[in-house]
Amino acid sequence: MCTADKADLVIKVLGVLGGAVLFLWALWQWRESQRWKRAERLDGLITLFESSPLLRLATHALDWNERAVAFEGTQVKWNSACVLDALRVHKEYDDVTYPEPQALLRDAFDALLGFLARLETAIQGGLVDQRVAVGYFQYWLKRMHSMEEHADRDPAAAERMGRYEREYGDASLLNRLYVRGGLAPRPEFVARKPGPPPLCKPD
Repeated sequence: MCTADKADLVIKVLGVLGGAVLFLWALWQWRESQRWKRAERLDGLITLFESSPLLRLATHALDWNERAVAFEGTQVKWNSACVLDALRVHKEYDDVTYPEPQALLRDAFDALLGFLARLETAIQGGLVDQRVAVGYFQYWLKRMHSMEEHADRDPAAAERMGRYEREYGDASLLNRLYVRGGLAPRPEFVARKPGPPPLCKPD
């Protein structure tokens, strides 16, 4: 091989190597930008979770068996009986009412169901990092899954929440999210009528 041919070969090899380096650099930049975008989306979900009055009320209801909190300028007081009554599924009764604070607690739980479905959808679509997202929300997933704060009032508290999730939320999305958090998927509870009698006594 003459010197000119060798020089031409070297130039071609360097060109290929340079193209590969540029490709890898562009790929790294793209991955970094995607990582930052996922982080920004998750940060937005966390900000919503922490700032929404209804979502905050739902987490308080999962975390306390008796409490009074301020909600949009009013005082909301509940105990486990009120929380469990709020989870009654309307179609299991011929006539059911949800006196306050049950109606407000239902609004809060509905907001939480919608939020968690949105979170699972974002994870499925690769819009947020699963490990980080599940790690942040895992505490609340466990509280919601077990309903342990209210189990003393009714050992079937978790079943009540499961019925509520299936009736008013997207149970399949929630089950996927539970599994991501290391929890068992909810079983399919058989509808019963009438449902459990009310526990909460009006003041």
